[in-house]
Formats: sequence, structure tokens, C-alpha cells
Amino acid sequence: MTKDCCATVCAFASLVVIALPCVSQQNPWNGSWKLDPSTLKYDGPTVSVAADTDGICITSSICG
Repeated sequence: MTKDCCATVCAFASLVVIALPCVSQQNPWNGSWKLDPSTLKYDGPTVSVAADTDGICITSSICG
């Protein structure tokens, strides 16, 4: 009984130690994105999303 319990505790501790670096990493997609419009070569339809204290505003140039 004690061997089973010890093995279970050791296995759980090993999984926690292995998984810890995955949890502590920051998401590389978070943060500010800056774009230089002069380098863009796309002239198709665009969608713009802006968020402020009143909510989210979505504008689109798809229909004209």
C-alpha cells in the first residue's frame, strides 16, 4: 500500500515539475502590435476593430 502511494505521489510530482514551464511562459501574441502602413501592398477589403470604455466598434470597407 505504501509503495503504491509513494509511486503515485512521485508520478504526480514529476508531472507537475514537467508541466510548470509551460504554465509560466508568457503568450508571445499579447502586447502592442505596430504596423507600418507604407509597407503594405494589399488594396482589398479591410476590417477595423477598435475597443474603448464604451465597447467595441467594428468598421468594414467590404461593401464600399
